[in-house]
Amino acid sequence: MSKTFVTAAVALLLTWSIANAGELSIRQFPLPGHGALVVAVPDAWDVQVGQPPDGLPPTLKFGPKSGQAFAMLVTPIWPISGKTPTRDAAGLRKEVESAARTAQTQAVEKMIEIRTLKVDGGTGYYFSATDRAPNPGEYKYLTQGMLPVGELVVTFTILSNDGGEAAVSAALTLLRDLAQKKAGAN
Repeated sequence: MSKTFVTAAVALLLTWSIANAGELSIRQFPLPGHGALVVAVPDAWDVQVGQPPDGLPPTLKFGPKSGQAFAMLVTPIWPISGKTPTRDAAGLRKEVESAARTAQTQAVEKMIEIRTLKVDGGTGYYFSATDRAPNPGEYKYLTQGMLPVGELVVTFTILSNDGGEAAVSAALTLLRDLAQKKAGAN
C-alpha cells in the first residue's frame, strides 16, 4: 500500500473511532482481473462475499454482528462483454433516477429526492424510499445509489426496518471512503 493511502486509512480510523466509539478494519476484497476493493469495515459489522463464476463482479453483503438488523449490498462493476458502465456524473445520475422511478411505484413518498454523494473519484448519487407495504421478512427502508471508485462503478443498496439513520449514515461514510487497489499495486 502506498504511504498516502496508509496515512489516509489511519486518519479515517481515528475519525471513525472518535465519532462512533467503534473500531474499523481496513479490508481488501479481490476483484477478478481488477485488483481489490479496499473498504474500512466497522468491527461491529459482518461481511459476506458472494462471488459468481466466470470472473463476474462479487457482491459484498454487510450487516451487524448484533443489534438492529440492516443490510448493505455493494457491487463493484467493470466492463463486461464489451459493455462499459457509465462513470460520468450525468450518466450515474440518470441510472439512479431510473432506479428511483422503479422504487416510487411501491414507495410511501410522493417524490423521491436524488442526493449527491461526493467521493474522491467524482460524484455519485443515491435516493431513499419507504416501502408502503413490505412483505413479512422484507425491509421497510431503502437507500440505493451508484458512485465511481477508481476504474469501477459501485452500486449499493442499504436496507433497514427501524428508519436506519445510524446505519445509513455509517454506510454512506464507508462508501465515501472506498478505494480500488489496482492489480499489481503494493
